[in-house]
Amino acid sequence: MKNILNLLKILENSSAGILIFDKNKNIVFNNLTFSHNIFKIDFENEDFISFLNKFKEFISEEFGRSNLEDISYEFEFTLKSGNLIWIKFDIKKEFDNNKNLKYLIITFFDITECKKKEFEYKKKSQIDFLTNVYNRNYFEEKLDIEIQRCTRSEKPLSILMIDVDNFKYINDNFGHNVGDLILKNIANIVKLSLHRKSDFVSRYGGDEFICLLPYTDSKGAVVVSNRINKKFDEIKFNNSLYEKITLSIGVYTQLPEKNIIKEKIIENVDKALYYSKKNGKNLITLYDDIYK
Repeated sequence: MKNILNLLKILENSSAGILIFDKNKNIVFNNLTFSHNIFKIDFENEDFISFLNKFKEFISEEFGRSNLEDISYEFEFTLKSGNLIWIKFDIKKEFDNNKNLKYLIITFFDITECKKKEFEYKKKSQIDFLTNVYNRNYFEEKLDIEIQRCTRSEKPLSILMIDVDNFKYINDNFGHNVGDLILKNIANIVKLSLHRKSDFVSRYGGDEFICLLPYTDSKGAVVVSNRINKKFDEIKFNNSLYEKITLSIGVYTQLPEKNIIKEKIIENVDKALYYSKKNGKNLITLYDDIYK
């Protein structure tokens, strides 16, 4: 009896939350860490009761499985306050001599802070450090997603590629610090010109930016391009530093079809941009107007 009491004391004071279910899905043991340290609430709290109900649904299928190996999951839960918590839990099964499930032993760990740091790191890895818009890698990831969505939803997907005309003149005559400042301002102009949450801009490299416009046909893409130029002209009017700078824009609209090739999309919008640069700069060129 003394050994059992000592064991219970150890479990009760464990830094990990512990829940033990019997074969009928009833809780036969829980320690205070599970509610007080992880949830920082008591067992009567609405958040805690809601979590237990959702958690029972989440693990209910484990009761019917005969596998013996230990299992780990990460579980996200929204508190009534709107805050998110992340809990990692390990599941261990105890069987009787007939290999029937006897207990489901679950150990919980609060990983909320680790998750926050992970998400923050991931977000930083997606952002261009100079202009504070998304970087090229993130654009490539999002383009893959939007291509699939384009095919599935049978809606067009438009891409804008933007190049800063005469940018070398700025760097050569005013220095790279001024050039960097101009790139930041242009990135912000483009960002402010995208009015939908689904639209976003990335710095594609050097003085080039690229915009992804889901569910947008070529006419809509031209509207956005003109909006970008209008906002840029407003800055030029108030700052002589921008006098020699213009924006060349290439536009490509991908219609829904099977087996869309990402590299072909980039190639086509780049061709449209090249046409704008080659034919006097400060132009908006639709790929379909020159190559079809």
